[in-house]
Amino acid sequence: MRSRFLPRSPFAIVPALAALLSLAAACTSARRAPAAGPTTAASPRCAGVTVAEVPAERYERAREMADEFARAFRLPGAAFAVGAEGRIVWSHGVGWADVRARRPACPGTRFRIGSVSKPLTAAGLMRLVQAGRLDLDAPVRRYVPSWAAGEGDGPTLRQLAGHLGGIRHYRGDEEMSARRWGSVRESLALFDADPPVAPPGERFHYSTYGYTLLSAAMEAAAGMEFTRWMRDSVFQPLGMTRTVPDSAGGRVPDRAAFYEATASGGIVPARPVDSSYKWAGGGYLSTVEDLARFGLAHLRTGFLSAESLEQLFRSQRTVDGRPTGYGIGWYVPPEGRPAVAMHQGALLGGGAMLYIDRERGVVVAIAMNVKPDAPVPDTNPPPPPAFAQLFAHTGP
Repeated sequence: MRSRFLPRSPFAIVPALAALLSLAAACTSARRAPAAGPTTAASPRCAGVTVAEVPAERYERAREMADEFARAFRLPGAAFAVGAEGRIVWSHGVGWADVRARRPACPGTRFRIGSVSKPLTAAGLMRLVQAGRLDLDAPVRRYVPSWAAGEGDGPTLRQLAGHLGGIRHYRGDEEMSARRWGSVRESLALFDADPPVAPPGERFHYSTYGYTLLSAAMEAAAGMEFTRWMRDSVFQPLGMTRTVPDSAGGRVPDRAAFYEATASGGIVPARPVDSSYKWAGGGYLSTVEDLARFGLAHLRTGFLSAESLEQLFRSQRTVDGRPTGYGIGWYVPPEGRPAVAMHQGALLGGGAMLYIDRERGVVVAIAMNVKPDAPVPDTNPPPPPAFAQLFAHTGP
């Protein structure tokens, strides 16, 4: 089921995030008063990074905004981080990582990030391209010869990364699967017998399974398991030491407890699920500080080349020339130079948002331990994202 947290159209996703992040600015309106939820004034706050150059009142404003966000979406726990001028300038936690154990949510808490895994995968993809080990415009069958769905050689890797591959998304309760898959290749059996939803390139069709197929191609190009390539080529170089696959059953230090919202507005422990079929498209745990570091690496060249960044942030087009508003792993404006890029994830037991303001040079990361299921706040019109605006300059 689609969460009300998610806009119906990919083109609406950036203004929707702007509305979310500017929630505090609108909270005085009675018609937008936050609903009561498990996060209350008595919930803990967990301090993280601050820097001396930022005035104290700016941090107080950020904390107020974080509290309002958590209350509005009835979150047991959430964490926030902002990166600017090449470093993390603020991180903060609100509420509980584990309600029963009274363990506070902190910037170092590992949350399920869902589809924010897709930008991570896109970075690993471009690292293979930069190394000359993978061709974005080659058909997937060059790397996955067993792929037999559809006619011809299948979609290109670029099309898969931009949701133009014609691969279906979840059906029924597939997203709730607790089955453990032995490998990425094995998990292709979930959908490899299904016909394409459209010929490659014909239309945008969001698909986490498309990223599973993409990761199988990446494994072939890298000569190693997908999760190892991501660790070695993305997470370790960027110091993302707390980003790991969401392995069911294993003990992961500082992992949040996962919750589901009830119809009455409460929370219950989330049903157990296994993400081994979707590491690339929705299967990672991370912290907001790791996500902020990742975002900062996309504001300058070095980790990725200028050409790679341009490809990530340029909207793809259908075969008849229509822009999709999605590049490689990122939602972007459909036309022109993208001033912002973002992705969000919402899944059982968690959610996350990663937002890059390329003009201001600011990154915002938010994560939570319940799938947010409240309407997008009504701001008319949505102002610029408030956290990015607040920390665009670290001085007074």
